[in-house]
Amino acid sequence: MRTFCIFIICSTLIIFNSFAQTNHQYKGYNKILLLYNGHYTEETGYKILNEDKSLFAEIKSINGNEPSCEKIKGKIFAYCDTYYMFHFFVRNHVKDSNYYDVKVGSANKLICKDSTILAISFEDYLKKYYCKASVSNPLRVKPNDNSEKVKANYGKLFFTCLKVNGDWIYVECFDCKSRPIKGWLKWRIGNSIILDTPYVY
Repeated sequence: MRTFCIFIICSTLIIFNSFAQTNHQYKGYNKILLLYNGHYTEETGYKILNEDKSLFAEIKSINGNEPSCEKIKGKIFAYCDTYYMFHFFVRNHVKDSNYYDVKVGSANKLICKDSTILAISFEDYLKKYYCKASVSNPLRVKPNDNSEKVKANYGKLFFTCLKVNGDWIYVECFDCKSRPIKGWLKWRIGNSIILDTPYVY
C-alpha cells in the first residue's frame, strides 16, 4: 500500500506508520469503497472509467508485482499498493446500478461492481482502521472543541475507535499498557475529513 506502511492485523484492525493531517472533501459521497476485499487473486484488477465509460486508468499487477496505478496516486482517499489498499469516496451510480461513482481528484469516475469490492459507511471505516491524534487535533475529555485536552505524547500512539458521535469519535490507545489513554477525537469538520489516516503519497 505505501512506502513505509507497516501492516499489522489485530482483530479486524489495520495499522500504518505513515500518516498525514488530511483534509479530504467528500460532499455528495456517502461511503468508502475498499478494493481487494474478500476472495481476490494476484490477477484481480480494476478498470476506472470516465463517465462515458471510456477507460481512464487501470489498477493491476505488472510483472508479478503488487497492483498499482500511478494515475490515481494523490487523488483518492487512501493508497498503499504494497498491501492492496485503494480506498475511494463512493456513492451508488444513479443511472446504472452496475457501477459505483468514485471520487478521483475533483472528478467523478466509475468502477464496475464486483464481489471483491466493499462499500462501507464512514462510521464502519473509522472503527476498522487505527488513527492518530496530534497537537493540532488532540484528544479531548468531552466531544467539544472547548473541552480539556488529554495530555499525551501523540507522536508514537495509535488509537482504536470505540464509538462515533457526530463529528467526534471516542478512542482508546492501542497497546498503552502502562497508562490507558482514552478520549474524544474530532474526525471531520463539515464535509471535510481531518483525521490523521493513511494517505496518498
